[in-house]
Amino acid sequence: MFKNRTLCEGSKSQTGCSEVAYLGVVQPESENKTNIDWTVTVTAQVNHKNIKFKIDSGADHTVLPANVFQNVSQNAKFEPPDKILCGPDRNSLKTLEKFKTNIEYKGKNCTEEIYISAANPKTKFPELFKGLGVVKGCYSIKLKPGAIPFAITSPRRVPIPLLKQTKAELKRMVEENVITPVLKPTEWCAPVVIVPKSDGNVRICADLIELNENVMRELHPLPKAEYSLNLLTGAKIFSKLAANSGFWQIPLDKKSSYLTTFITPFGRFRFQRLPFGISSAPEHFQRRMSQMLEGIPGTICHMDDILIWGSTQEEHDQRLTEVCKRLKNSGMTLNAKKCIFSQTSIKFLGHIIDGQGIHPDPDKIAAIENYQPPTNKKELKQLLGMANYLARFVPNYSDILFPLTSMLSNKVTFVWEAPQEAAFQKLKKILSSDPVLMIFDPGKETTVTTDASSYGLGATIFQKQADGRRSVPMHLGL
Repeated sequence: MFKNRTLCEGSKSQTGCSEVAYLGVVQPESENKTNIDWTVTVTAQVNHKNIKFKIDSGADHTVLPANVFQNVSQNAKFEPPDKILCGPDRNSLKTLEKFKTNIEYKGKNCTEEIYISAANPKTKFPELFKGLGVVKGCYSIKLKPGAIPFAITSPRRVPIPLLKQTKAELKRMVEENVITPVLKPTEWCAPVVIVPKSDGNVRICADLIELNENVMRELHPLPKAEYSLNLLTGAKIFSKLAANSGFWQIPLDKKSSYLTTFITPFGRFRFQRLPFGISSAPEHFQRRMSQMLEGIPGTICHMDDILIWGSTQEEHDQRLTEVCKRLKNSGMTLNAKKCIFSQTSIKFLGHIIDGQGIHPDPDKIAAIENYQPPTNKKELKQLLGMANYLARFVPNYSDILFPLTSMLSNKVTFVWEAPQEAAFQKLKKILSSDPVLMIFDPGKETTVTTDASSYGLGATIFQKQADGRRSVPMHLGL
């Protein structure tokens, strides 16, 4: 338990914060005072339950984590939080509700207003958010029988403006034990591709195309978004975790490491961790993550993104804690900047998910709304590629877009006339109406309606709700 130093008085904005609340940080009354233990805790009774409190005599408010609150919530009268509590980084603390209760300590009683905070794994599992982890167990690259080694002896040229950043990135990767210099002859040696990043740094990509031709893949199935999204029955509270450079947390055995040798203007290096360019890397990483989280309900893992959900805050927090324990025991670490905790709405796999169902990502809708009418087949394919991702939200998708899809044939000359423009505008109108799909519930009565024509096949899945309404988990169009 901790108390908050300062409060953003009357603030209703999650971003507008005029003062900073130092959660669990106690400041001395005088600079002259020394040798004071600021970690002192006391045990008081809340609703006749013993709770350990961290003391801050200058704090304005008391906060209980949701998992502790569950033990003292009997007969509590809840109210929505009326103020925003902020942390040292000026980010708001996720508060769920507040209640007034009696607190007893050493025979004295008082009535205190307590805020309930959502679970924060950063506090409970700080080691999960430190540095680049190392997962237990090395990966061994298996080569096909008769594999012929490939090696180049001179590096590709790096643009002069990128030389400094390239050298710095190589140094960083060496310091993090991702790569190490190679000083002896090797049978395999690949070139590199230097990719500029938006922040001014570069990404170093080993071009392992020749090695990949000889790699035996695990062929572990990768999850499909449309299947995973239909597993979220009853989900109300969500958290999303992101591994910190996930592939780089899986060590390679030494023999495999030499297979990944690459050459740069600054010498040769080999990967000590699983590189992004190996063809078997995605399926191996997915298998490791799936095994790591196996048996935990309310979790979906797509590569290095993990979604945790629950129908209640308590259920969500229990699952989140178990996931964090598994990750900690495995040696995995997370990217704190990309992790999101205890939300009622969350973006995952290109969709917005909340208690109402599944919504299309507004950014993807905006991309279509702002797309200029195509002037050739290449631009048309780009448009249809964006539209296909949102097809599940569009009833009669095949019929609506037939004036566009029919022009993909090599036998048809590209034109953009009234039928094409009408189809384009109808698509934008449907998507801009904020369509929402219910999450599929295998326990509910389900009906599938289909329709076919000479140029398309369509279907809609309906599910009967408790009040008799029919909801739609998905539209299909071919």
